[in-house]
Amino acid sequence: MLPSLHPTRRFVAVFTCAVACALTSLPVSAAPIQQVAPAAPENLRCAGRAAPTPPGPDWQVLPVWEWRDVFTVDGVIGSGEGPYAVALDRTCNIYLTDSTHFQILKLSPDGAVTARWPLPGEHGPGQSGSPLGVAVDTKGNVYATDSPHDRVYKFSPQGQVVATWGVCDSPSAANAYCDAKQPGRFISPEGIAVDGGDNVFVAEGAGYRIQKFTSDGKSLAIWDLKGRIPGDLFIPGSLAVDQGGFLYMSDAYNDQIIKFDPGSGSVVGRWGGSRGREPGQFHNPLGVGVDAAGNVYVSDQDNWRVAKLAPDGALLDQWRLCLDGDPPCQNPDAGSEPGQFFAARGIAVDGQGTVYVADTNNKRLQRLMIVDWILVPPPPPPDDDA
Repeated sequence: MLPSLHPTRRFVAVFTCAVACALTSLPVSAAPIQQVAPAAPENLRCAGRAAPTPPGPDWQVLPVWEWRDVFTVDGVIGSGEGPYAVALDRTCNIYLTDSTHFQILKLSPDGAVTARWPLPGEHGPGQSGSPLGVAVDTKGNVYATDSPHDRVYKFSPQGQVVATWGVCDSPSAANAYCDAKQPGRFISPEGIAVDGGDNVFVAEGAGYRIQKFTSDGKSLAIWDLKGRIPGDLFIPGSLAVDQGGFLYMSDAYNDQIIKFDPGSGSVVGRWGGSRGREPGQFHNPLGVGVDAAGNVYVSDQDNWRVAKLAPDGALLDQWRLCLDGDPPCQNPDAGSEPGQFFAARGIAVDGQGTVYVADTNNKRLQRLMIVDWILVPPPPPPDDDA
């Protein structure tokens, strides 16, 4: 598969008109995806678009990938209150945070709005946008972070709020007047992720820690970031989970992506750590996602790009607007065309490699998706007479 193709490049193959014209009438089968591990999150269980069945042995079925807009949120282009995060369930429904209107949008796989779930409570004019994070568990429950109110909400699959985490209604000696550093309380929760075992991870933007819970809100662990990862100050942002259940976090302050062991919280991987636009560098990364093969996708906000990295950190591809051409791209900038970004944040990747990006200041959701298939016949047999 070719999910890293540049948005302006399409795979070109030579095939006969008969094959091309027959493409739409061919039967379809499930598109090949990576084997899903038990610890894998829901987004990797979304199989993606079905592929046509080859008309004969040794035929190749090649996907054509392009960036396409999926949905646009009402709002002022250029303002920071846009869609912050995106999540998928196993049937490829999309959950998008609409922070301008303090709600979660549930979209069909084709991008049609099927539900709007408002956050509880009062959200007055001028209040910071929320929700900032969204995630889905194996039962279809949806979790959202409400940073201004220091809470996490759990929604049923039908959109009812069934639990609120972070509220302290009964102060006692055990929580020292509702001390926000107690387990189960939050200081500006932002990123949230759920693994295949329905363990819920929450990153606190101003608390400088990650908390781990069961799906019913029982505290399992608290990982203080200071002394655990490089840096003295942090801006923990998005979270993502890979096939093996390992947790990834974007840290915009230190221009790095951190990978944690899900059991111990130990750091087992790190990308970036220096500011710049060269391979291996970031400038204010705010979003992170991981595909089924372990490739890492980063919303590199102030480089105006989405970067794709191999598991070892090698730069595989990047998508952005370059004012002086790409390469050399000494002058990247915000852009509004497909595959261009304006302060993008959240990322989710499905099991087929489709990449969903919350393009925050452009007020839209984009995805790099399969838009067509090309059938390539086998090479002709050798000419014995020749």
